[in-house]
Amino acid sequence: MQHDPVASEQRRCAIEGVRVASGLLTADELEDGAAVVGARSLDRFPPLISDLSLTDAAGTLAEHAAALMAAGKSHWAETLTMSRSGSGPRPVIVLAPASRAIYTALVARLAPALPEPSRGEGAWEAHTQFGLEGPHGYVVELDIAACYEYLDHSILADELLLRSMAPAVVAELAAVLRDVSSRGRGLPQMLSASDHLADAYLSILDRRLMRDGYDLHRFADDTRITASTWEDANRVIERAAEHARDLGLILASKKTRPYKRETLVERKAAEEAFFDKYYREARKSLTQTLFIMSDPYGDIEQMLLGADVLESRQVASRKVVEDWATSVQAQDSEDHVDVNLRNFQSRAVSALVRATQRLEDETLLDLVFYDPQRLQSVSTYLRRRALSETFSDEHHWRTVGKLIGGSRESAWTSLWLLNIVQALPESVEPEYGAVMTWVEERLSDRHEVVRCQAAWVMASRQALPKDAIADLYRRSTPLTQNGLAAAVAKQADSPVKVRGAVVDDSPLNKAAAQWVEQQASS
Repeated sequence: MQHDPVASEQRRCAIEGVRVASGLLTADELEDGAAVVGARSLDRFPPLISDLSLTDAAGTLAEHAAALMAAGKSHWAETLTMSRSGSGPRPVIVLAPASRAIYTALVARLAPALPEPSRGEGAWEAHTQFGLEGPHGYVVELDIAACYEYLDHSILADELLLRSMAPAVVAELAAVLRDVSSRGRGLPQMLSASDHLADAYLSILDRRLMRDGYDLHRFADDTRITASTWEDANRVIERAAEHARDLGLILASKKTRPYKRETLVERKAAEEAFFDKYYREARKSLTQTLFIMSDPYGDIEQMLLGADVLESRQVASRKVVEDWATSVQAQDSEDHVDVNLRNFQSRAVSALVRATQRLEDETLLDLVFYDPQRLQSVSTYLRRRALSETFSDEHHWRTVGKLIGGSRESAWTSLWLLNIVQALPESVEPEYGAVMTWVEERLSDRHEVVRCQAAWVMASRQALPKDAIADLYRRSTPLTQNGLAAAVAKQADSPVKVRGAVVDDSPLNKAAAQWVEQQASS
């Protein structure tokens, strides 16, 4: 069935006519949605103080969200840029805490009527196994370009109505999306609730392809379809492109292509054997041979002592990083580096958090330079080592200074760099002052979320400028106001009048300030 824009608009108007905000969600449903805010950060983002400071305030946040719905107030959000490799920055919509609680609760209400999440436990393994066996000769891999950015709200509403028969809930959800997204398209990314809605949307494409007679498996926006011949495989791509266009989506040309089945079998085997080869070599290099006296008569026998599993993994992971560095430096590019070697770097860095020998700055900088998304694993690596007494004397400030100077600037990058700084102790290293100057400059960042996070980092060091507090709060919205209240409460010498004006501005601000006090006393 093709999408009818006129009929869809008529249905949307009908939904708006029955929109009932008051009493739409129960107190328990809103509190469950609110609990997610404090307990779970955005996927692939560091914890944000505006969320963290509401960890113990799910009830207060739920009450605030209920009042927001009953009054029909607009929802607050900000679009941040997130680094990604090989293409431009990815826009990520960050919702204000109350709006996120409402959004989460609305999707949870619809969840029983929606398709099972495609990203469940074991789903990725099932996806990579799909198509490896069978009489077919080819497997087509499809990928949707910028999927979350282009999901059409009216088409989504049609699908949700069809599945749930809950017009009031769908209308409220449509109102949230309309407030936070432009041009009637897009979902807030890095949220499990959005993943669930995207699965519902993409299930339309699944059904159309299955009606065409194709066998398929989808994980998120990656789909595999079996085909008997090369000609049939290309017909699959054409049909998928047509269906996707009708849904306002396009296929990613670089990631959409047919493969011989044998090629995918070999690729899967290579992936599975990749780290195992490094691990076996590490075990071999660490195994010690001891010559011992076996009896009173002096006969000698050999005894093999096995290597410690953790140490073997660390040795293997370091070799993975070293081989990647050698390869990328020889070519000054990742384009021709083995794909498994390239993809394993973040896991290798994570495995080396507790290794005795620290990764060199040059290696850490190269990892981020060739793939900006690796800043997440590099940040986590440095933060965990900084928080460990074993590695407390390492020169992390020098590394952070280099990362600041060498990273591609984005809001996402700034947040991860601030996350490292938050964990580091004060230092006499010359780079310390320069890094803290960079942090203070973030108080004037064009992104509200970055300004708030920088204020929290400064306040945690009792260095938040007193004259900056009022200006920061004046420029803030419900997106970060409680986070700034936490920063004001953290800064011991905040002006009394300003502190009172900020903290007493809302119940959420009071809850954030109380959270800071509880953290200090625990």
